[in-house]
Amino acid sequence: MTDIELAFPERIQDKRSYGQIKQPHTHTTDIVARIKKLRDGYLHRVKMNAAMVADLLDLNVGNREFKFKDIKRYAEDMYADDYPWTGEPIIVSNTFRLIDGQKRLWAFLAANEKRIENGKPPLEIEFSIVVGPEDRFRIYLDQGVNRSAGDVLKDHGILKDRFVTAAAVRNIWYLEEYQRVGKTMPKGEKMDNPTLIKWVSNTKRLKLLTTIISKARAIHNDGPFVTYTMYAALWFIFHRLDAEFAETFFTKLATGEDLHMTKIIDSNITYLRQTLERIMRRELSDREVLRGDERVKYIIHVWNACRRNVRLEKKLDVDLKTYDIEKPI
Repeated sequence: MTDIELAFPERIQDKRSYGQIKQPHTHTTDIVARIKKLRDGYLHRVKMNAAMVADLLDLNVGNREFKFKDIKRYAEDMYADDYPWTGEPIIVSNTFRLIDGQKRLWAFLAANEKRIENGKPPLEIEFSIVVGPEDRFRIYLDQGVNRSAGDVLKDHGILKDRFVTAAAVRNIWYLEEYQRVGKTMPKGEKMDNPTLIKWVSNTKRLKLLTTIISKARAIHNDGPFVTYTMYAALWFIFHRLDAEFAETFFTKLATGEDLHMTKIIDSNITYLRQTLERIMRRELSDREVLRGDERVKYIIHVWNACRRNVRLEKKLDVDLKTYDIEKPI
């Protein structure tokens, strides 16, 4: 094991995450004051010590946490005095939030801690600091790192149900743009984070989705036939076609209440519900079991039949394994 691994064995095992310096943190250097005075510009080759790095990490608000293994290589190089100035800057936004560089800064503190334990001189490394980009540009940084959609929404102030919202938005987008579900999408056509941000930037649309997610969560408890993010996506799409009937359709599907076989719509929903219930109870043969995307096809197929006022037979009239997703009407 390397010195860094020996110094922090519990961190190598992913038992510690890193994020913002714990509050309250009293600044002991002027680095943050210099950044705030600059507001928009560039500090070239600033020689940083541990106190300055700790003060700078006080600006690390809203970045996702990560594990020690993600910074181990940085820390090893810094410990060995093998981390020269590269020109790659630490970036602070126009609202004075650290938006790029937290891993290098945390690696600095880890390496410095080990050096002091071993009687070596405290660490000093030159960093350049850029000040002024908008917070939203964080999604374009660290392109080599997988930033989850939930992280991206958090960066843009969407905190409640952000992972559910991201999943629902992607389901909506795949269905509306391609008439497919996410797991069947070619890799090159996956929804990227800038497209996600553009979608949620429409506040009226986002407010509607937030309301529907709450309703979808409730019906999922009654009838967990698909994920509730898929319930939310389908309900959102159906709502824009017929808001009142969308609520009726999903409520009856999930609860099974107030269904009358003499009515075409209720009969169709009953057959849909019975099939999905049998899947949940594992009563169907392997050949009959529907995958998640096939269940989505079936729900849309029944929705369209109800909208056309066409009575479906008890047995499915289409082969969902080869049948394309219909466009909801």
